[in-house]
Amino acid sequence: MLMAEDKTYKTGMPRKADPPWARLLFGDDPWPMLLVIVAVGFLLYILARDALPAILGVVLANMMEENFVTSLIKSDGSLATFFTRPIAMWLAIFTFVIMFWPVIAWAWRRLVRAR
Repeated sequence: MLMAEDKTYKTGMPRKADPPWARLLFGDDPWPMLLVIVAVGFLLYILARDALPAILGVVLANMMEENFVTSLIKSDGSLATFFTRPIAMWLAIFTFVIMFWPVIAWAWRRLVRAR
């Protein structure tokens, strides 16, 4: 019979260790983490921002980081893998264009006004 202290409890797989900053900041008590989440939610409410992107970021960040690290390991640490394959290259280009679109639009408007 497996005990609760066993690292392979219920799943049979070793449990991932907590990140060092989590124990340092919050310890074993859940209340500080709850207060941080409530404070961030209240701040988003006050600033009239939608919480959905923040929630998606928290949920998907770990999965994206694991896949990114796996890709880097498979490519021996080369970032060229993300730009040499056609689909990955176009996705990267679209991502950068969307990310920097406000700056591009601002520069374009300023250039047009200067003429």
